Amino acid sequence: MPASSLKHHFLRFATDHGLFGKGDRVLVALSGGVDSVVLLQLLLDWQAYFDLHLGVAHLDHAL
Repeated sequence: MPASSLKHHFLRFATDHGLFGKGDRVLVALSGGVDSVVLLQLLLDWQAYFDLHLGVAHLDHAL
């Protein structure tokens, strides 16, 4: 799926389901895998639109 298509699917899903309210705080658990990095990028792309305050948490287990 092209990145622009994924961005718009994310926007539609988030608005249809009321995932975010204006000024919500969202903490993203970032493992470093593809899915969590893509989620973070989507949230960064739409941060201003939803007026989100984003935080990122990552724990390096040194495994």
